[in-house]
Amino acid sequence: MAVSGRETALIKNSLITLLQAIVGKRTTVDLRREDSVEGLLVNVDAFMNLTMKQVRLISAVEGRPDRFLDELFVQGREIRYVHIPDDVNIMDAIKRQLNMKNEYLMKQRAELQRLTKEKMAKSQNESLKREKKKGSNPVSSFCVKK
Repeated sequence: MAVSGRETALIKNSLITLLQAIVGKRTTVDLRREDSVEGLLVNVDAFMNLTMKQVRLISAVEGRPDRFLDELFVQGREIRYVHIPDDVNIMDAIKRQLNMKNEYLMKQRAELQRLTKEKMAKSQNESLKREKKKGSNPVSSFCVKK
């Protein structure tokens, strides 16, 4: 789930959180070229790119048969409309996703703080060791020729 600051802002300030909440559910996506795809939503990124499995491509052209694909990647710019399944409570889904994102970010910050403290402590220990080494034998860093 590692995402850049830009992606995080896009997710929090758009309805992409709703799409991420329906990952794992079957849905229909209408495409800009009038076709539709129906399948299991596997992944949604911050730019609304979708990955779907067990896909049925429904052609807008009369008489053209449906095509079946194991997996399909749909670029966000090709999407016209995503059908939200009826069993999804939209408000609850958005709140749940935002809470998950906030918890994830809090864990990331805590881990970053812990690593920073460890690095600072290690740096201080190394500085103390260098100071002790310098203090005990001031000539040790010089080479004397006879």
